[in-house]
Amino acid sequence: MAASNHIYGRNCSVRAEDITGASFGLTADGQSVGVSYNADMVEATTFGDINRTFITGITDYTFTFSGYYAGNAGAQAASLLYEIVGASQGTWVDIAPSGSGSTSPGWSGCVHVESFESEVPTDGIVTMNATFRPRSGSLTFETDASW
Repeated sequence: MAASNHIYGRNCSVRAEDITGASFGLTADGQSVGVSYNADMVEATTFGDINRTFITGITDYTFTFSGYYAGNAGAQAASLLYEIVGASQGTWVDIAPSGSGSTSPGWSGCVHVESFESEVPTDGIVTMNATFRPRSGSLTFETDASW
């Protein structure tokens, strides 16, 4: 892949929904996002095999979000994440590494907020972190992240 095809992360766009289903941008307070997509590998080695064999099992994914806590009206991102930790209905999250737009690929999924953390150092910026786990359905890769 040519270097010109690489995506610079500073344009990343992150969106979630609050408990009423209203769309909410997390981008302005965001600093880092992560997507982890995994499949269980179940061993299926039998007597006489000289190599281990595996079959694929259930898939799983995790989103992580890190950002800075805004101490004004912008603190809405922290408030939203705090509000939906463990909410039974879950939330929808979209992550578009190159920004939202009709030619921007990204991931989305219906998730629960598993955890929300905030760190308040005496000598630095107040940060927040959230971990999202699947509620229902699978991780979706979108070629059009225009929202």
